Amino acid sequence: MTSRENPEGLLAVAEMARRAGDPALARRLLNEARSLFPDRAEVHLAFGQDCLADDDIDRARAAFARVVELDPKNVRGWINYGATCGEVELADEAARALERALELDPTSRDATSNLGVLRREAGRLDDAESLFLRVIAMDPDFVFGYYNLAHCLFLAGRFAEAAEFYRAGLKRDPAKTPNQNARLAWALLAAGEEQEAKRELRQALDRIAPEERDALVEEAEEVLSAIEAAKPDAKAAVDEARAMARSHRAW
Repeated sequence: MTSRENPEGLLAVAEMARRAGDPALARRLLNEARSLFPDRAEVHLAFGQDCLADDDIDRARAAFARVVELDPKNVRGWINYGATCGEVELADEAARALERALELDPTSRDATSNLGVLRREAGRLDDAESLFLRVIAMDPDFVFGYYNLAHCLFLAGRFAEAAEFYRAGLKRDPAKTPNQNARLAWALLAAGEEQEAKRELRQALDRIAPEERDALVEEAEEVLSAIEAAKPDAKAAVDEARAMARSHRAW
């Protein structure tokens, strides 16, 4: 069967080109597939995912919208459409898309997780907590289930619980992501575990990539100011953590 009769060959070669480090070839092949098969949902899904790889959110969102127009039962299309709507702050549209994905597949981890993020960002922390607990039950090895739940609990002021879920995520995270060590440090500091917070922040700053340090310092300034406002008695420990983050030096 030739590529003009079925898009699978073009899509497979495009994926190989992207993996081989030739995104221009991948895009040319996908554009050819779109030209030859304008009414095939899988072609637009592949094109949207390719756009996501280039951080072209608007074009990706349009592609995923076309996917669900052509195939209203395409769960991955609804998930990706919802995620890209969320990226451009179309929260209501994003929620509708993710809810539709869950109607089609209640066991979808990605739809559940993305909807949890939307609920958390909307301040619906109880709903978000319930969704993230479902994510962990679905996939106990999915580290972002733990990290997202921890962030939710932190926002709710449940700092000790947040620290436990950050620890659970780090235990399962093969990359031992330094940013999450820092977030564990914030939770421990807010929970009054100052020495442990120092150790975690030291790990984060010792291991984080140089190009990511400024972003971590900005996060530290914002979160530590919030902790100081909520817990005036922790001012000395907060000041020490702030100085550590600013200097990038270990305690």
